[in-house]
This record gives sequence, structure tokens and C-alpha cells, in this order.
Amino acid sequence: MILYFCLLGQLFGSTDSLSQDFYIGKKISVSNNLKILHSWEIQEVLGQGEYGCVYKVYDSISKEIYAMKVQCNDLIESLQMEKSIYENFSSEYLLKYYGTYTYKNWTILLLEYCSTTLEDFLKSSVKYIVKVGLIKNVIFALRFLHDNRIIHNDLKANNIMVTNNLKCKIFDFGISCYETATKHIFYNLVDGRNPCYSYISPEVRARVVGYNCNSDIWSLGALVNNIFLNVSSNISMMNFNPNNTPGNFLYSMLNTRSYDRPSSDLLIYHEFFDPLYGFLDYLIDLKNFYIYLPDNIMFIKKDNYFEIKYKNLSISLLHFSTIDAKKTIDDGIQKLTVKKYTTLVQNSYKPRFLFSKYRFYMISTDRKYYFSIVELDFYVLDLLENIVNYCRDKVFGFKSKNSFNYKNFVENLFQAIQETKYLNNINRKSTLCFKYRKEKENWKNIKSESIARETHLRNRKFTSMTQINSGGVPYANQSANIGISHVYAPVNRTANIPDSALHNEELQNFSENYAKSRSSRAKRRSGWFSLCVTR
Repeated sequence: MILYFCLLGQLFGSTDSLSQDFYIGKKISVSNNLKILHSWEIQEVLGQGEYGCVYKVYDSISKEIYAMKVQCNDLIESLQMEKSIYENFSSEYLLKYYGTYTYKNWTILLLEYCSTTLEDFLKSSVKYIVKVGLIKNVIFALRFLHDNRIIHNDLKANNIMVTNNLKCKIFDFGISCYETATKHIFYNLVDGRNPCYSYISPEVRARVVGYNCNSDIWSLGALVNNIFLNVSSNISMMNFNPNNTPGNFLYSMLNTRSYDRPSSDLLIYHEFFDPLYGFLDYLIDLKNFYIYLPDNIMFIKKDNYFEIKYKNLSISLLHFSTIDAKKTIDDGIQKLTVKKYTTLVQNSYKPRFLFSKYRFYMISTDRKYYFSIVELDFYVLDLLENIVNYCRDKVFGFKSKNSFNYKNFVENLFQAIQETKYLNNINRKSTLCFKYRKEKENWKNIKSESIARETHLRNRKFTSMTQINSGGVPYANQSANIGISHVYAPVNRTANIPDSALHNEELQNFSENYAKSRSSRAKRRSGWFSLCVTR
């Protein structure tokens, strides 16, 4: 940081030239010698520093509002890195990128305009549950960067935008780097000891060669510390009690040993986020019900299974409650805890990582791929909670004080989940999923296909497969015998999982009872789940 920004006054003297070329009310036109591409009117200064400035601009041609980031052309490395990230990656967790332009001695990045940073958002009165939800959304954004081996290096509240539905977008990649090509952002060790930079990891401040994405996890811990405790300097894991939930969460992220910090994949499974899932407890405790509503909307609760139907769409929520089923899921989650850069198999956090008890709730949008509910962001969970509350009121005959537009909530829920990449893309790196597959062949054919799949995965450098049979769970309007079948683990994250056989009597009995409650025409089909961990 000091390396790039301290001597910028020598690069272009002062901010005088910046203020002369860009000021509120000025109109800037960019053309390609054939026609004017953009005509921007500067409306507001969003952020300013020695390196340049960010403006809110109105484009009179497209009739849109943008964020215009202006930097001096002398900052070649910083410009190239930021431009590279915006050009090569597109995500709901990044600001939309509309192009790079040159104006005099300045380079302009045209970006999506968001009005509120996380720092500004937290200045108002924010409920605890909302803060927890925002932290989870920041982890989702950070996980996208780490999936693509990008280290942000400057994660803090004023570099995170908050949208209307509380999604978090990370920006300002001027000092970011790829994990395969790390760089020093401080001139010397003295600069790195400055307390104002304590939100940056110790290894980066110490100019360690070859640091990794876990350096951002330290910055995330500093951000959480600042949000809940209002502490932004002299950060240390020794200030927290690792035996309680918040302390354990902060303790794990602020570990001075970078390889002992949990990855962004694993953090969403922490007990710290349990307040977001509290509505699931009374959902499971509700008696079975069928609620039919206009507009082809249906809510179905059957033991440990809950389904929302809307037209030809469906969302299924399933709770695994048996010890064997939970163990199978934990075997898959365990692979997220294995250190990538060591040969350790067991998680070595001291103290142990506190996992959420809600990790055994699985959700699906197509009754084919089931994901843990911890993969849902705060906005989707809030929609789901409102629908569950509506069902609870219906079951007990309560009348809501305020009119509840269930149709809007259901439509928004389906739209939000369909836009969630983790539910639609089973190949997302480090995502746990259960895959349901219908099978009409006999067991011998299934076994042959299983062997063929194992060979295919080995060719893709996958290892460690075990076959575990389980009982049935409900599927659509019919019963299905579904098992948790193959556990896939990638190279460098391989865990030794013994071959074993599960017989989930609870789910099997539920499957049979569910089939009897349906039409006599309902046919039973066989299938399996696959628990996948890909990297």
C-alpha cells in the first residue's frame, strides 16, 4: 500500500491537475473518431486520494448513472491488475465493468454505480442479525475471489459496496494480486508495523514471499472485529475467548499462522451464523401440513421434508437427522478443512472449529441437486424465513397483523435462488452437493456405471471414493429410494474415508409412508445421491 501510494505526489505533483481536469458539473466526452461513445457529467465525488478519484457521473447518451474511477497513467501495474480482474471475471460479487477509456493523462474505468459502502451502511443503527448476514455475504464475495486465486490485499469496509438486497460487492483491486504471483505492498518492515495497517495480515506486512489467499481471511477477521467490537488497530487473536462462538470465529481468522486459518469455503459452516437459521427449528417441529393457495402455490411439510411449489417450479428442503447420515455429510465437509499445502488429513485448528448444527439441512431447486442451506445468502434466507413464518401462522390459525403478500415472497425466493450460482453450478470449486439420479437399470448395471465413473474421475486427478448406501427420501410426488453414494475428494485434499454401509431406517420409513399418502399411481424408482467435493 505504502509502496504504491506514498510517492504518488512525485508521479504527478499533487491533486491540482486532477481537480483541474475533473470537477463537479464538468462534461467529459469520449469518442472513437467516428462517434461520441460517452458524454459524462460529473455529479458527485465518491472518493478521493493521492492516486486518483472516483466520481458519480451521468451519461447523457445511455441515460445511465455510473461510477467513474480516474487514475494517473503512470500507475501502470495497478491499472493493469484492476483492469485484468474486471475484464476476465464477472460476478454478482463484483461491480459491473463497462470499459476502460483514456482522457488526457488519465485512465478511466467505468463501473457500476452503488450508492452505499459497508462503512457508510454501518454508521446507521443496524441490527445484530443484519450484521451477521452482511458478514456472510462478504465471505461469499471473498470466496469468489479465492476460487479464482485472487488475493485482494486491501479488504476493509470502505472497499465493499452494499446493494439494496444486502449483497456485498468487493472493489478496488489496485494492490491485488494472483496467488501464483504475489507481490510486496510495503517498502520495508517499518512501514508494515504501522498500527493503521493492522487489518492487513502479518505475513503481508512482514514482506513474506509467496503468501496465499488466507491473508484475506485475516483482513476479514479484522473487519468482523471492527463491526462488532469497533476495534480497528492492535488486532490479535489473543484478545478472544476461543470457547464461545464469536470468540472462536474471530480466533480462527486472526491466527498468526496463515495455514491454520479456515478458508472462505469453510467459514460459512461456522456456528457464528446459526442465528440466521433459527426459523428451521420450529419448521421441523410443526406438524405435517398441506397448504394450497391461489396462483398455483403450494406448501407441503412432511416430517423432515418441506417443499414450496409454484407453477412448474419447486424448492425442496430436507433435514438429515440420523447419526449415520450426519456422519456422511461431515465426511464431505471434512475435506474443506484439510490443509491444501500440507499432508495433514485432520483439521489442526487449535482450538477446534465450531461447526453449525444447521449444516444437515439440504435444499434443492430441481429435486436433483441438494446443497447445504448454509450456501444461501442473507437475502434468500430472509425470504425463506418469511414464508416459513406464514406457514406457521396458517397451521396455528394466527392472523397476521400486516397483510402478507405470499405470492411476491415466493416469486422473489425462486428468482433469488435461481440466480444463486452455488445452486445452479455444481462444478463450483469446493461446493458440497448431493446429486439425485434416477436409475432404471438393475444393480449390476449401476455398479458397472459406478466403476466407469470412478475411472473417469481418476483421469481427472480425483481420488478417494467410497460407496455408501442409504435409505430413501421423498422425491416430487412419488417415493424414491435414494442413497448417499460416492464421496469425491480432490488431489491435495484427500481424506481416508473407510468403506462402510448405511441403512437409514428413518428416511426409508418416511419414504414408504410418503408414498402411501400419494396417489396409487405413484411409482417407486431407484436412484442415488453423490456427495461431491471439487477443487
